[in-house]
Amino acid sequence: MVGVCTSGVSRRLALNVGAMTLMWSAFVVASPSAVAFSAEPSLALADGDRVTLIGGTLIERAQQYGYWETLVTCRYPENRITFRNLGWSADDVEAEAWSGFDTPAEGFARRKSRVRETEPTVVLIALGMAESFEGPNGVPHFVEGLNRVIDSVSESEARVVLMSPNRHEDLGRPLPVPMVHNRHLALYRNAIRDVAAGRGLGWLDLFAATNGGDVADETLTDNGIHLTEYGYWRTAGLVDRWFGPSPAQWSVAIDVQPGEPAEIGEVKSEGTRLDDLTVTAGGVRFTTQDRVLPAPLAPRHDGEAEMLPGYERSLTIAGLRAGTYELRIDDEAVAAGDAEAWSRGVRSPPVRNTARSSSWHRHHREERVVLPLLAAGELHVSVRASSL
Repeated sequence: MVGVCTSGVSRRLALNVGAMTLMWSAFVVASPSAVAFSAEPSLALADGDRVTLIGGTLIERAQQYGYWETLVTCRYPENRITFRNLGWSADDVEAEAWSGFDTPAEGFARRKSRVRETEPTVVLIALGMAESFEGPNGVPHFVEGLNRVIDSVSESEARVVLMSPNRHEDLGRPLPVPMVHNRHLALYRNAIRDVAAGRGLGWLDLFAATNGGDVADETLTDNGIHLTEYGYWRTAGLVDRWFGPSPAQWSVAIDVQPGEPAEIGEVKSEGTRLDDLTVTAGGVRFTTQDRVLPAPLAPRHDGEAEMLPGYERSLTIAGLRAGTYELRIDDEAVAAGDAEAWSRGVRSPPVRNTARSSSWHRHHREERVVLPLLAAGELHVSVRASSL
Protein backbone atom coordinates (compact mmCIF):
# COMPACT_ATOMS: atom_id res chain seq x y z
CA MET A 1 0.00 0.00 0.00
CA VAL A 2 1.38 3.36 -1.04
CA GLY A 3 -0.22 6.34 0.63
CA VAL A 4 -0.44 9.88 -0.63
CA CYS A 5 -3.19 11.69 1.27
CA THR A 6 -4.01 15.21 0.15
CA SER A 7 -6.31 17.77 1.65
CA GLY A 8 -8.97 19.60 -0.27
CA VAL A 9 -12.59 19.59 0.83
CA SER A 10 -14.51 22.66 -0.25
CA ARG A 11 -17.59 23.98 1.51
CA ARG A 12 -19.87 26.94 0.86
CA LEU A 13 -22.30 27.92 3.58
CA ALA A 14 -25.15 30.43 3.60
CA LEU A 15 -26.77 31.24 6.91
CA ASN A 16 -29.95 33.27 6.72
CA VAL A 17 -30.88 35.02 9.94
CA GLY A 18 -33.51 37.63 9.28
CA ALA A 19 -32.13 39.91 6.58
CA MET A 20 -28.54 38.70 7.01
CA THR A 21 -26.80 36.05 4.92
CA LEU A 22 -23.48 34.51 5.98
CA MET A 23 -21.48 32.79 3.26
CA TRP A 24 -18.56 30.43 4.01
CA SER A 25 -16.49 28.91 1.26
CA ALA A 26 -14.08 26.53 2.92
CA PHE A 27 -11.70 23.61 2.60
CA VAL A 28 -12.64 21.58 5.66
CA VAL A 29 -10.80 18.52 6.96
CA ALA A 30 -10.22 17.15 10.42
CA SER A 31 -7.05 17.53 12.42
CA PRO A 32 -6.60 14.85 15.10
CA SER A 33 -5.39 15.52 18.60
CA ALA A 34 -4.96 13.31 21.64
CA VAL A 35 -6.84 10.03 21.39
CA ALA A 36 -8.23 7.70 24.00
CA PHE A 37 -5.55 5.14 23.26
CA SER A 38 -2.49 7.20 24.11
CA ALA A 39 1.15 6.70 23.24
CA GLU A 40 4.11 9.03 23.48
CA PRO A 41 5.01 10.26 19.97
CA SER A 42 8.30 8.71 18.98
CA LEU A 43 8.92 8.27 15.29
CA ALA A 44 8.21 10.89 12.63
CA LEU A 45 8.03 9.59 9.06
CA ALA A 46 9.79 11.29 6.17
CA ASP A 47 9.06 11.45 2.47
CA GLY A 48 9.96 8.10 0.92
CA ASP A 49 9.77 6.07 4.14
CA ARG A 50 8.86 2.41 3.71
CA VAL A 51 7.13 0.85 6.72
CA THR A 52 7.16 -2.95 6.95
CA LEU A 53 4.89 -4.71 9.45
CA ILE A 54 5.61 -8.21 10.72
CA GLY A 55 3.58 -10.22 13.21
CA GLY A 56 0.79 -12.74 13.58
CA THR A 57 -2.92 -12.50 12.94
CA LEU A 58 -3.05 -8.98 14.38
CA ILE A 59 -0.87 -7.74 11.52
CA GLU A 60 -2.17 -10.11 8.85
CA ARG A 61 -5.80 -9.02 9.29
CA ALA A 62 -4.81 -5.36 9.26
CA GLN A 63 -4.51 -5.83 5.48
CA GLN A 64 -8.30 -6.11 5.24
CA TYR A 65 -9.15 -2.71 6.72
CA GLY A 66 -6.35 -0.15 6.46
CA TYR A 67 -7.39 2.18 9.29
CA TRP A 68 -3.88 2.25 10.76
CA GLU A 69 -2.25 3.11 7.45
CA THR A 70 -4.94 5.64 6.56
CA LEU A 71 -4.45 7.81 9.64
CA VAL A 72 -0.66 7.62 9.50
CA THR A 73 -0.63 8.47 5.78
CA CYS A 74 -2.99 11.43 6.22
CA ARG A 75 -0.74 12.77 8.96
CA TYR A 76 1.85 13.44 6.23
CA PRO A 77 -0.15 14.73 3.24
CA GLU A 78 2.91 15.86 1.31
CA ASN A 79 4.96 12.70 1.84
CA ARG A 80 4.94 9.50 -0.14
CA ILE A 81 4.87 6.68 2.41
CA THR A 82 4.77 2.97 1.58
CA PHE A 83 3.41 0.20 3.80
CA ARG A 84 4.28 -3.47 3.34
CA ASN A 85 2.35 -6.00 5.43
CA LEU A 86 4.16 -9.30 6.04
CA GLY A 87 1.76 -10.54 8.71
CA TRP A 88 1.29 -14.30 8.97
CA SER A 89 -1.24 -15.98 11.23
CA ALA A 90 0.36 -17.47 14.38
CA ASP A 91 3.74 -15.93 13.56
CA ASP A 92 6.19 -16.02 16.44
CA VAL A 93 9.80 -15.13 17.18
CA GLU A 94 10.96 -18.43 15.63
CA ALA A 95 8.96 -17.83 12.42
CA GLU A 96 7.56 -21.35 12.51
CA ALA A 97 4.54 -20.20 10.52
CA TRP A 98 6.93 -19.29 7.70
CA SER A 99 8.60 -22.72 7.64
CA GLY A 100 5.81 -24.74 6.03
CA PHE A 101 7.26 -28.22 5.72
CA ASP A 102 10.78 -26.89 6.31
CA THR A 103 12.60 -26.32 9.57
CA PRO A 104 11.95 -23.27 11.78
CA ALA A 105 15.45 -22.07 10.91
CA GLU A 106 14.48 -22.01 7.23
CA GLY A 107 11.27 -20.19 8.12
CA PHE A 108 13.23 -17.58 10.04
CA ALA A 109 15.57 -17.10 7.08
CA ARG A 110 12.59 -16.83 4.73
CA ARG A 111 10.94 -14.11 6.80
CA LYS A 112 14.24 -12.25 7.10
CA SER A 113 14.62 -12.39 3.31
CA ARG A 114 11.10 -11.08 2.72
CA VAL A 115 11.69 -8.17 5.08
CA ARG A 116 14.91 -7.32 3.27
CA GLU A 117 13.11 -7.42 -0.10
CA THR A 118 10.70 -4.70 1.05
CA GLU A 119 13.66 -2.34 1.57
CA PRO A 120 12.23 -0.94 4.80
CA THR A 121 13.24 2.23 6.54
CA VAL A 122 10.90 1.40 9.44
CA VAL A 123 9.96 -2.05 10.77
CA LEU A 124 7.08 -2.57 13.20
CA ILE A 125 7.33 -5.91 15.05
CA ALA A 126 4.14 -7.19 16.71
CA LEU A 127 4.85 -10.61 18.24
CA GLY A 128 4.01 -12.28 21.53
CA MET A 129 0.40 -13.40 21.25
CA ALA A 130 1.29 -16.92 20.07
CA GLU A 131 4.03 -17.24 22.70
CA SER A 132 1.74 -16.05 25.50
CA PHE A 133 0.03 -19.44 25.53
CA GLU A 134 3.30 -20.89 26.84
CA GLY A 135 2.70 -18.97 30.05
CA PRO A 136 5.39 -17.60 32.38
CA ASN A 137 7.85 -20.37 31.48
CA GLY A 138 7.97 -19.17 27.88
CA VAL A 139 8.99 -15.58 28.63
CA PRO A 140 12.80 -16.12 28.67
CA HIS A 141 12.67 -17.92 25.32
CA PHE A 142 10.47 -15.16 23.91
CA VAL A 143 12.87 -12.44 25.01
CA GLU A 144 15.79 -14.28 23.46
CA GLY A 145 13.89 -14.79 20.23
CA LEU A 146 12.62 -11.22 20.08
CA ASN A 147 16.16 -9.89 20.34
CA ARG A 148 17.13 -12.21 17.51
CA VAL A 149 14.28 -10.89 15.36
CA ILE A 150 15.35 -7.31 16.06
CA ASP A 151 18.93 -8.16 15.15
CA SER A 152 17.78 -9.71 11.87
CA VAL A 153 15.80 -6.65 10.72
CA SER A 154 18.36 -4.19 12.05
CA GLU A 155 20.78 -5.36 9.36
CA SER A 156 18.78 -3.19 6.96
CA GLU A 157 19.47 -0.17 9.21
CA ALA A 158 15.72 0.34 9.49
CA ARG A 159 14.27 2.04 12.54
CA VAL A 160 12.49 -0.53 14.69
CA VAL A 161 9.27 -0.16 16.68
CA LEU A 162 7.78 -2.90 18.87
CA MET A 163 4.08 -3.49 19.54
CA SER A 164 2.64 -5.56 22.38
CA PRO A 165 -0.23 -8.03 21.87
CA ASN A 166 -3.73 -6.81 22.61
CA ARG A 167 -5.58 -7.86 25.74
CA HIS A 168 -7.77 -10.99 25.68
CA GLU A 169 -11.31 -9.62 25.67
CA ASP A 170 -13.99 -11.32 27.76
CA LEU A 171 -16.92 -12.01 25.44
CA GLY A 172 -18.75 -14.25 27.89
CA ARG A 173 -19.40 -17.96 27.89
CA PRO A 174 -19.00 -20.42 26.25
CA LEU A 175 -15.75 -18.66 25.29
CA PRO A 176 -12.90 -19.04 27.80
CA VAL A 177 -12.54 -16.84 30.86
CA PRO A 178 -9.52 -14.70 29.91
CA MET A 179 -8.31 -13.77 33.40
CA VAL A 180 -5.33 -16.17 33.52
CA HIS A 181 -4.38 -15.57 29.91
CA ASN A 182 -4.37 -11.82 30.49
CA ARG A 183 -1.98 -12.30 33.39
CA HIS A 184 0.33 -14.14 31.03
CA LEU A 185 -0.14 -11.52 28.29
CA ALA A 186 0.88 -8.86 30.81
CA LEU A 187 4.16 -10.72 31.35
CA TYR A 188 4.90 -10.70 27.61
CA ARG A 189 3.83 -7.09 27.34
CA ASN A 190 6.29 -6.22 30.13
CA ALA A 191 9.01 -8.24 28.40
CA ILE A 192 8.48 -6.24 25.19
CA ARG A 193 8.62 -3.02 27.17
CA ASP A 194 11.89 -4.06 28.82
CA VAL A 195 13.49 -5.14 25.54
CA ALA A 196 12.49 -1.81 23.96
CA ALA A 197 13.95 0.11 26.90
CA GLY A 198 17.16 -1.90 26.88
CA ARG A 199 17.72 -1.35 23.17
CA GLY A 200 16.50 2.23 23.00
CA LEU A 201 13.51 1.37 20.79
CA GLY A 202 10.01 2.74 20.72
CA TRP A 203 7.06 0.52 21.57
CA LEU A 204 3.28 0.68 21.37
CA ASP A 205 1.31 -0.66 24.32
CA LEU A 206 -1.68 -2.27 22.62
CA PHE A 207 -2.32 -4.36 25.72
CA ALA A 208 -3.08 -1.31 27.85
CA ALA A 209 -4.99 0.34 24.99
CA THR A 210 -7.44 -2.56 24.74
CA ASN A 211 -8.35 -2.80 28.41
CA GLY A 212 -12.00 -2.08 27.64
CA GLY A 213 -12.23 1.10 29.67
CA ASP A 214 -12.82 3.33 26.66
CA VAL A 215 -15.00 1.04 24.55
CA ALA A 216 -17.78 -0.21 26.82
CA ASP A 217 -20.45 0.05 24.11
CA GLU A 218 -18.69 -2.03 21.47
CA THR A 219 -16.49 -5.13 21.52
CA LEU A 220 -13.12 -5.02 19.77
CA THR A 221 -12.66 -8.70 18.86
CA ASP A 222 -14.60 -11.55 17.29
CA ASN A 223 -13.29 -14.28 19.58
CA GLY A 224 -11.61 -12.39 22.41
CA ILE A 225 -8.23 -12.18 20.66
CA HIS A 226 -8.62 -11.23 16.97
CA LEU A 227 -9.61 -7.62 16.31
CA THR A 228 -12.72 -6.89 14.30
CA GLU A 229 -12.94 -4.06 11.79
CA TYR A 230 -14.23 -1.88 14.61
CA GLY A 231 -11.26 -2.96 16.73
CA TYR A 232 -8.79 -1.84 14.09
CA TRP A 233 -10.64 1.45 13.68
CA ARG A 234 -10.77 2.03 17.44
CA THR A 235 -7.03 1.38 17.91
CA ALA A 236 -5.93 3.42 14.88
CA GLY A 237 -5.32 6.51 17.02
CA LEU A 238 -2.66 4.66 19.03
CA VAL A 239 -0.71 3.82 15.89
CA ASP A 240 -1.24 7.25 14.36
CA ARG A 241 0.01 9.18 17.38
CA TRP A 242 3.17 7.12 17.51
CA PHE A 243 4.36 8.50 14.18
CA GLY A 244 4.61 12.16 15.13
CA PRO A 245 3.17 14.87 17.40
CA SER A 246 -0.58 15.19 17.45
CA PRO A 247 -1.96 17.83 15.08
CA ALA A 248 -4.25 20.41 16.62
CA GLN A 249 -7.92 19.49 16.89
CA TRP A 250 -10.03 21.01 14.14
CA SER A 251 -12.46 23.71 15.22
CA VAL A 252 -14.00 26.88 13.81
CA ALA A 253 -15.94 29.44 15.86
CA ILE A 254 -17.95 32.23 14.26
CA ASP A 255 -19.68 35.05 16.15
CA VAL A 256 -22.74 36.20 14.20
CA GLN A 257 -23.90 39.77 14.87
CA PRO A 258 -27.18 40.25 12.96
CA GLY A 259 -27.95 43.72 11.79
CA GLU A 260 -28.10 45.96 8.76
CA PRO A 261 -25.50 45.78 7.51
CA ALA A 262 -24.73 42.38 8.96
CA GLU A 263 -21.42 41.96 10.72
CA ILE A 264 -19.20 39.12 11.80
CA GLY A 265 -17.61 39.46 15.21
CA GLU A 266 -14.73 37.38 16.49
CA VAL A 267 -13.64 34.40 14.37
CA LYS A 268 -11.37 31.68 15.76
CA SER A 269 -9.90 28.57 14.21
CA GLU A 270 -7.68 25.74 15.37
CA GLY A 271 -6.06 23.12 13.18
CA THR A 272 -7.01 25.08 10.09
CA ARG A 273 -6.05 28.35 8.42
CA LEU A 274 -8.64 30.97 7.61
CA ASP A 275 -8.00 33.19 4.57
CA ASP A 276 -9.84 35.71 2.42
CA LEU A 277 -12.27 36.86 5.10
CA THR A 278 -14.50 39.33 3.29
CA VAL A 279 -17.58 41.23 4.47
CA THR A 280 -19.96 42.13 1.64
CA ALA A 281 -23.42 43.63 1.41
CA GLY A 282 -24.78 40.10 1.17
CA GLY A 283 -22.73 38.56 3.95
CA VAL A 284 -19.25 37.25 4.71
CA ARG A 285 -16.98 34.86 2.84
CA PHE A 286 -13.82 33.11 3.96
CA THR A 287 -11.74 30.07 3.11
CA THR A 288 -10.08 27.56 5.39
CA GLN A 289 -7.25 25.29 4.34
CA ASP A 290 -6.44 22.21 6.43
CA ARG A 291 -3.47 19.89 6.40
CA VAL A 292 -5.13 16.50 6.67
CA LEU A 293 -8.36 14.77 5.69
CA PRO A 294 -10.94 13.68 8.26
CA ALA A 295 -10.45 10.46 10.16
CA PRO A 296 -12.81 7.74 8.91
CA LEU A 297 -16.00 7.15 10.83
CA ALA A 298 -16.58 3.96 12.78
CA PRO A 299 -17.71 0.92 10.74
CA ARG A 300 -21.02 0.70 12.57
CA HIS A 301 -23.97 -1.19 11.10
CA ASP A 302 -26.59 0.98 12.76
CA GLY A 303 -25.69 4.01 10.63
CA GLU A 304 -24.62 6.13 13.59
CA ALA A 305 -21.80 8.56 12.82
CA GLU A 306 -19.31 7.67 15.54
CA MET A 307 -16.11 9.71 15.35
CA LEU A 308 -12.72 8.54 16.54
CA PRO A 309 -12.08 10.09 19.98
CA GLY A 310 -9.74 13.05 19.68
CA TYR A 311 -10.46 13.43 15.95
CA GLU A 312 -13.79 15.23 16.22
CA ARG A 313 -14.55 18.43 14.32
CA SER A 314 -16.27 21.26 16.15
CA LEU A 315 -18.23 24.04 14.46
CA THR A 316 -19.45 26.86 16.70
CA ILE A 317 -21.85 29.55 15.55
CA ALA A 318 -22.81 32.06 18.21
CA GLY A 319 -25.57 34.63 17.85
CA LEU A 320 -28.18 32.48 16.12
CA ARG A 321 -31.81 33.23 16.81
CA ALA A 322 -33.63 30.82 19.13
CA GLY A 323 -34.65 27.61 17.44
CA THR A 324 -33.41 24.19 16.41
CA TYR A 325 -30.82 23.77 13.66
CA GLU A 326 -30.07 20.57 11.77
CA LEU A 327 -26.97 20.00 9.66
CA ARG A 328 -27.76 17.94 6.55
CA ILE A 329 -25.61 16.43 3.79
CA ASP A 330 -27.56 15.20 0.75
CA ASP A 331 -30.70 15.39 2.91
CA GLU A 332 -29.09 13.18 5.58
CA ALA A 333 -29.00 14.67 9.07
CA VAL A 334 -25.45 14.53 10.48
CA ALA A 335 -25.73 16.91 13.44
CA ALA A 336 -28.43 18.88 15.17
CA GLY A 337 -28.85 21.29 18.06
CA ASP A 338 -30.61 24.40 19.20
CA ALA A 339 -29.06 27.85 19.03
CA GLU A 340 -27.55 27.38 22.47
CA ALA A 341 -25.95 24.08 21.44
CA TRP A 342 -24.41 25.65 18.32
CA SER A 343 -23.09 28.50 20.44
CA ARG A 344 -21.28 25.90 22.59
CA GLY A 345 -20.02 24.00 19.55
CA VAL A 346 -21.44 20.98 17.74
CA ARG A 347 -19.27 18.07 16.72
CA SER A 348 -19.99 17.17 13.15
CA PRO A 349 -18.70 14.24 11.07
CA PRO A 350 -18.04 14.80 7.35
CA VAL A 351 -20.58 12.13 6.34
CA ARG A 352 -23.09 9.91 8.07
CA ASN A 353 -21.99 6.34 7.48
CA THR A 354 -18.97 4.28 6.53
CA ALA A 355 -19.93 3.80 2.90
CA ARG A 356 -20.33 7.53 2.45
CA SER A 357 -17.03 8.02 4.27
CA SER A 358 -15.26 5.86 1.71
CA SER A 359 -16.80 7.88 -1.10
CA TRP A 360 -15.75 11.08 0.63
CA HIS A 361 -12.14 9.97 0.58
CA ARG A 362 -11.99 8.35 -2.83
CA HIS A 363 -14.13 10.24 -5.31
CA HIS A 364 -14.88 13.68 -6.67
CA ARG A 365 -18.36 14.56 -5.48
CA GLU A 366 -20.66 17.49 -4.93
CA GLU A 367 -22.87 17.48 -1.85
CA ARG A 368 -25.42 19.95 -0.57
CA VAL A 369 -25.55 20.41 3.17
CA VAL A 370 -28.36 22.29 4.89
CA LEU A 371 -28.51 23.51 8.46
CA PRO A 372 -32.08 24.77 8.68
CA LEU A 373 -33.52 26.72 11.53
CA LEU A 374 -36.89 25.11 12.02
CA ALA A 375 -39.26 28.03 11.47
CA ALA A 376 -36.66 30.60 10.38
CA GLY A 377 -33.35 30.75 8.59
CA GLU A 378 -31.17 28.04 7.09
CA LEU A 379 -27.55 27.14 6.44
CA HIS A 380 -26.63 25.75 3.02
CA VAL A 381 -23.40 23.89 2.35
CA SER A 382 -22.03 22.53 -0.92
CA VAL A 383 -19.15 20.07 -0.51
CA ARG A 384 -16.54 19.01 -3.04
CA ALA A 385 -14.00 16.39 -1.95
CA SER A 386 -10.83 15.92 -3.95
CA SER A 387 -9.99 12.48 -5.28
CA LEU A 388 -7.08 10.61 -3.68
